[in-house]
Formats: sequence, structure tokens, C-alpha cells
Amino acid sequence: MIHTADALVKWNHEVRQKLTISAYITAALGLATYIPGTILSAYFLDHELNAIHALIRCSVLVPIGLAALLTYAQKMNPMVLAYVTWLSLFGSAAYASAALIADPARFNPAVLANVPIIITPALLLFWQCRHTLANLLLGSAMNVSCAFWFHPHDFRGYTLYWLMMLPLALGAMIFSWFRLYNFKKLFFINVQLEQTRDELQESREQLENRNREMEEILKKDALTGLFNRRYFFQKANIEIKRALQFSHPVSILILDLDHFKSINDRFGHHVGDQVLRLFAAHMQAHLSAFEYCCRIGGEEFVLILPELNLTEAAARAESIRQMVAGIQVTVSEGVEPLHLTTSIGAAELQAADESLETLLQRADKNLYQAKADGRNLVVA
Repeated sequence: MIHTADALVKWNHEVRQKLTISAYITAALGLATYIPGTILSAYFLDHELNAIHALIRCSVLVPIGLAALLTYAQKMNPMVLAYVTWLSLFGSAAYASAALIADPARFNPAVLANVPIIITPALLLFWQCRHTLANLLLGSAMNVSCAFWFHPHDFRGYTLYWLMMLPLALGAMIFSWFRLYNFKKLFFINVQLEQTRDELQESREQLENRNREMEEILKKDALTGLFNRRYFFQKANIEIKRALQFSHPVSILILDLDHFKSINDRFGHHVGDQVLRLFAAHMQAHLSAFEYCCRIGGEEFVLILPELNLTEAAARAESIRQMVAGIQVTVSEGVEPLHLTTSIGAAELQAADESLETLLQRADKNLYQAKADGRNLVVA
């Protein structure tokens, strides 16, 4: 899926690059036709009118040519070339107005009907292309239309404009088609990218959910649902560091279910598993949100008690012992229910404790003392 997204992005970049190159090539061809044609037209018209016409034509071409070169060299925004080209229209209109004022008799009103025929396609092409080349085409059409304002003998040189318009119009139409075709491609690419982005987002959310599930699996005991040995050492070390940093108390309890081995031997491991699950369910219901019960062995469990000193931990252990003593396990019909008991060893973190292992050793020692004293006891 990621490879598909990379391929679509690459395709998008290639299409845009081809579109830019084609625009510059087409504009360059149009200018190559526009500039020589205008110069030659001015040369021929000079024989019919005067040198002022040629001077005006060439003065209009200088900024257009300079703007075209700067645009091609990427030193100027392409829209500047469009604006310069549009300025040439005002030059043409100014010249036509001056000639009309000089000799109104040579004005031919009948041919004004040709003006919209020339201007309308150019405007439509400009709207479709929206590019500098369309502005050049529109400017040429305006220049040709100016010629229709006068007597036929006065625009003999404008024949070159018609010849110039053919390749320019062809180039503009080719570019317009290519641009429209590639925009359809770009639209398809963008749709594909949106779909791929949504799929990637969905995959990322699924992956995050699976990671959270895996984290829960890695820190939970499969049989009882309590935290496992690995999580106990992680959490206990964090609580010990916090307690030492802020001088707060923290205690641990080690619980061992009494006579659990005899239950397995007498009734089988399936009953032993039932006992462990029932004990874990009661522990989860009995613990607060800040207490953590972890299974570290077969029938051995550890409780982390943040913010409790040894006296408070011993009282908490006694309440747990009494809770466990009230648990009854139904084995089968006709068999007396099992009554569970637990022995508990408690220990509080001291400044002399070098590590978590030292704290565990003291709690484990108290646990063995509780068993030696007859089980179902709390020793702190």
C-alpha cells in the first residue's frame, strides 16, 4: 500500500513536469512565430504607411521578447509575460485610433462584423488554457482585427499575421488538449491518493489497536488476567524510583495460596486453574486503582502498594487474607467445597535497600515465616 502511494506521488510529479515543459515549448514556438511575423509585417506596412508604424510595432515587441526570455529563464512569473502581451493590445488600439483620426475616409465599417468572429475563439481558448500562450494568441487576434478597421489597400502586410496565427493557434490548441488531458490524469491521481491516504490511515489505526492489544497481552497473565512477572518488575522499579525521589513510602505483599499443590494432586490441574481464576477475580474486585496484583509463579502473587507504610500494608494484607478465607470453590456434586486460605509476607522499602531484589527477599522471608507459623497468617 505504501509502495502504491509512492508510485502515485511520483506519477503526479512526472505529469506536472511534462505539463510545464510542454507549456514552455509551446509558448516558445508561439513567440518564435509571433516576433518575426510582427517585424516582417511592420517592414511591409512601412511601405504603405510610414516609419512610425514600424517603430510602434518594434517598441511593443521589445518588452514582450524581454519578458519571454526572463520567463523562460525562470526569472519572472509567467503572468508578467501575459500582462506585457496585453499591453501590446493597447499599443495596437492606440495606433489604430491615431490612423483613424488621421484619415477617417479610409475607415471601412462593414468589416467590423469580423471582429467578434476573431475575438470569441481567442477568449474561449484563453479561458480554457489560462496560460501566457493564450494571451499571445488573443493579442495577435486583436492586432489582426485592428487591420479590418481600414481600407483593404492599407493592410496588405497583415497577410503575414494570418500566416503567423496558424501555427500559433495550432500550438495553443495542442497545449490546451494536453493540459486538459493531463488535468484529468491529475484528478484521477488525486482521487487515488485520497483513497490510499484513507487506507493508510485505517491501516495505521488498526496497527495502533493491535499494538495496544499486544501490549496488554505482554503484560497480562494468560490464565488469571492479572499482571505477569515481567510487568511486575517494570512497575515495581518505577514505583521504587518514585518513592526514593520524593521520600514516599511503598510496600509489597507476597501471597501464597495454602495447600495449592495438594489441590492439584487431588482434583487435577483443571480444578487448580479454576481456583487461580476465582482467586484472581476476587483480588481484582478487592483492589483499588492504585494497587497492582501480579502473578509471579504457580500460586504466588505479589501486590505493589504505593504510598503505604509497613503498618498500613500489614492492615491491607489482613483484609486480603480475610477476603480469601471467604472464598469457596465448588469442585463437583457430592464433594465438599474447597475453602481457600493464603499466607502473606509484607515488607516496606527502606533506605538501606539496594534494589528491588532486597525488598523481595525480606517480603519472601516473612512469607516463609507465616507458613512456618501455621499458614493463613500475615507476617510483616
